[in-house]
Amino acid sequence: MPETPILIENLHKAFSKRPVLESISLALSPGSVFGLVGLNGAGKTTLIRCMLGLLKPDAGRISIFGLDPWKHDPRLYREIGVIMENDGFSGNLNYMENLRFFAAAKGVGSDDLGLYLRDHWAGVEIATSKKKVKLFSRGQKMQAAVCRAFAGWPRLCLFDEPLVGLDIDAYDHFCMLVRAARDRGSTVFISSHQLEAVEDLCDTIGLLHNRTLRVFPKSEAIGREIWTIRTDDGTAPGEIIGRHGGAGIVRRQEAWNFTIDNAGDAIPAIVGDLVIAGCKVREVRCEKNDLRESIRSIYQGG
Repeated sequence: MPETPILIENLHKAFSKRPVLESISLALSPGSVFGLVGLNGAGKTTLIRCMLGLLKPDAGRISIFGLDPWKHDPRLYREIGVIMENDGFSGNLNYMENLRFFAAAKGVGSDDLGLYLRDHWAGVEIATSKKKVKLFSRGQKMQAAVCRAFAGWPRLCLFDEPLVGLDIDAYDHFCMLVRAARDRGSTVFISSHQLEAVEDLCDTIGLLHNRTLRVFPKSEAIGREIWTIRTDDGTAPGEIIGRHGGAGIVRRQEAWNFTIDNAGDAIPAIVGDLVIAGCKVREVRCEKNDLRESIRSIYQGG
């Protein structure tokens, strides 16, 4: 089977003639962790459902390990670990009964399953619980879904909001499993509103906005310097900042936020021109950018 885990080319999807995804393209390589972010309703779950063959694209191409997911080839699903809103468990069975059922369907032998549980789930309550799954808490059900998703170490993991309900220990456990899967050469695709986890785990980040996907390395999303200059109201500060190479310029009351290259030369020049223009500069501050600020800047037109 080809080694390209995800290849999406010019994907379009609409519901009742209302476009949801337009011209989506993405290629992921083995051993990578990709984070998908975006506002509610941006199309994140729709994209994952298309990759799983649960929805048929209106145009474009999706290839998962060289296979079209809409053709529902059983070989494909043995290569994928999935977490979606519907956990798919049989509520009247306990967790181990559920897990053995899914492991058998994916071709994961009992010896491999036992080794996986001993190495990565020893001491975790759900692994030994005799309760029926329908009696699990929300967090326990999510832990169960995480355990099932990594069983057999699939070559591709597609996760839609996998952190909902997880406590601190369960969150750390999830992060450990993602890193272990990546180190084994698996590709992990995480859609989440938990931006701290996306920052921590992902190599590449995709932002769904206005039905299109903007992809950038994590290094471009975080770690950059955000400059703030607090001065008088008016348009002159924004024009001056832009003239000196400021990007992502956003005005919040009397503060102007922006990023800029070569700040050592540009910031003194901006302040000097502001003074010449008669603006009273009250504050000049720099702080490290994070993913939340990057997303906010993009949505505000930066």
